[in-house]
Amino acid sequence: MIHTLRTLKRGFGVAAAFFAILGFSFAATAASLMVNPIRVVLDGKNQSAIVTLRNAGEEARVIQAELLRWTQEGERDVYTPTRDLLVNPPVFTLAPGQSQLIRIGLNRSPDAAQELAYRLYIQEVPPPSKPGFSGLQMALRIGVPVFVNPTSALRPRLRWQASLTPAGMIKLKVSNEGNFHIHLTDLKLMESGSQRQIIDRNRIHAYMLPGKSLELTLQPEFDWKGDRFRLSALTDRGVVDTELVLEEEKP
Repeated sequence: MIHTLRTLKRGFGVAAAFFAILGFSFAATAASLMVNPIRVVLDGKNQSAIVTLRNAGEEARVIQAELLRWTQEGERDVYTPTRDLLVNPPVFTLAPGQSQLIRIGLNRSPDAAQELAYRLYIQEVPPPSKPGFSGLQMALRIGVPVFVNPTSALRPRLRWQASLTPAGMIKLKVSNEGNFHIHLTDLKLMESGSQRQIIDRNRIHAYMLPGKSLELTLQPEFDWKGDRFRLSALTDRGVVDTELVLEEEKP
């Protein structure tokens, strides 16, 4: 079943407020380093952005910043070096209690047809080991998604399919047939005509780049024997709320 802009916009105000609070009003924290914002969007008019990194710890840290092209092969994320975006400074020392502005600049024209995806990786360079140290040093690495909107209009288009496995599991496939990413974070399946919950999966945090799909095999919370269900999914573009009919599983 295909869902376009009208379906995705249903409940968009609530979803947008939810992501504004989580994604932009609050900084993402990892150990003693804090980064804000946790997602960057560029386009032909806004070709640069600033990411702020703060050291809330008690020791100075050497930081390396790197931008990589982000694509997907199947359901696997692939990262490759790129000059599409520039980052400054690429290496710096961050003193305790201080902040550093990391500037990102677009070094190419946006694609005409679809969104381009990248990740800004902010990585701590571990200090030399002290004499006699025999433990394991952990280097912190934070990945910030960076998206470049196409010059054409954004067109959301999701295709949902569901089937039942011989073991009674629900196999759910969602395909992103639009021209920009979809970030799926929460999923609920309920019996048609009631609020009885079949499956509740929160904290999924799965990205589907344009043209890519995601398959989930889900265990019902009880011995469900139906042939259709209601699906409610939370994405960064809004709430999807629809009914799906089980299809025959292909061998």
